[in-house]
Amino acid sequence: MGSLQVFGPRALYEFSVPSPGELFSETNFTIVPPEGGWLGSQAKPLRQADLYVLMEPERYSREFISRLPRPLWLWSLERLVTGEEDDLERTPALARQAVSRIEKVRAALTSIPVKDYDLLIVPDLGAQKYLSSVGHRCILSPPAVNESLFGLANNGGEESVFATFNTESDYRNLYTQGLEVSVQQLGVETIVPEGIRSVLSGVTHGINLGQTAVRDFPLEAALHLAMGHTLISEPLDPKHGLEPGIDYFEVTSVPELFHVTNYVGRNPGTTKLMAYRGSQKAKYFGADRVFSDLLRQA
Repeated sequence: MGSLQVFGPRALYEFSVPSPGELFSETNFTIVPPEGGWLGSQAKPLRQADLYVLMEPERYSREFISRLPRPLWLWSLERLVTGEEDDLERTPALARQAVSRIEKVRAALTSIPVKDYDLLIVPDLGAQKYLSSVGHRCILSPPAVNESLFGLANNGGEESVFATFNTESDYRNLYTQGLEVSVQQLGVETIVPEGIRSVLSGVTHGINLGQTAVRDFPLEAALHLAMGHTLISEPLDPKHGLEPGIDYFEVTSVPELFHVTNYVGRNPGTTKLMAYRGSQKAKYFGADRVFSDLLRQA
C-alpha cells in the first residue's frame, strides 16, 4: 500500500505507527486535539495519504469525523461491556464510575454515522458484538507497537526503576498514593523529545492500572511488555495469550501492588526472566503484523 496517516489525541500513539517499509511507503502521526477547530481555516494542510486512521474516535465530534478524508479507519481501545473479571459488585461507587464511562463511550461511538468511516476497530469480542448489533461494521485487533521499541529496556542495572504511562485518575490514585517506591510519570509531553528513548531504556518495571475498575488491555501495557520492562498490571482483558505470574505480575488490590513493588524494589534482578518472557509474547503486538492483519480483514 502507499502512505499511512494516523491521528490521535495523545502523543503516545506515535509508538503505534509502523515504520515505512513493505506495508506502507510513508507513515506519519499527527496529534489532534479533541476540542475541535483543528480542521478550521488556520489548520495546516493535511498530508495526502492512502489510508487515514483516527485513534480514540469516541473523543471527537461527529462533525469532525465527517470532515476527515477517506479511506478512514476509526480505532477504539475502549471496553463497551463489563465482564466477570471486572468484579464490580465489591465496589459499588467505583462500579458506577466505570459503567458511566462505558455508557458515554457507547453513546459516542454509536452516534457516528456508518457512512462517515470505512472500518471500525475494537479491542474485544464484547465491543464487537455490541456495535455490530446496532449496525456498525467492526473488526477486532490488539494494540500495535512499532518494532523499533522492542527490547529497548536495559535491564542490567543494579536498581529497580518504576514508571507508568498512565495519566492520573481517581481510581488509579487509590492504588498509587500509598506506594513506598518512586514511580516516574511518563506523561504525554515526554513522548515527543528525542531523549525519550534513553528515558524508557532505563526503566525496569512498568505499572499499568485501568482508568476505571473495568479491566482492559491498553496500549500502555503492550508498550511496557514490548520494551522489555517487567509489567506490573491489574488483570488484563483480553489477555492475548499472556499468562499472569509468568509473563507479567498481576495485582488485584492496593495491598498487592504495595507488596509487589516493595519486593521487586529490593530485589531488582529477580524479574529479568519474566520481562524476557513478556517481551517475547509481545511480538504479537508488532505494528507490521497488526496492520497487515487489519489490511487483510478490511
